[in-house]
Amino acid sequence: MWLTRTDIPTMKFLYVDKPMKGHNLMQAIARVNRVFPGKEGGVVVDFIGIAQNLKEATKKYTSGGEGVNQRLT
Repeated sequence: MWLTRTDIPTMKFLYVDKPMKGHNLMQAIARVNRVFPGKEGGVVVDFIGIAQNLKEATKKYTSGGEGVNQRLT
């Protein structure tokens, strides 16, 4: 559904409280990062430390993930 422009409601915040990896993680981040009038991006609140999983998924599913890797610590 991620690529088919599904009609899932827009989200401003994503609270991560369970492990996610790969395409599931990328879809969750993409959902909260969708823009719409009055919203430029989303906020991900990471309660469990998925930063490394996000870096790995970004490298796998994008052209290197440079933008995400610069923001994560």
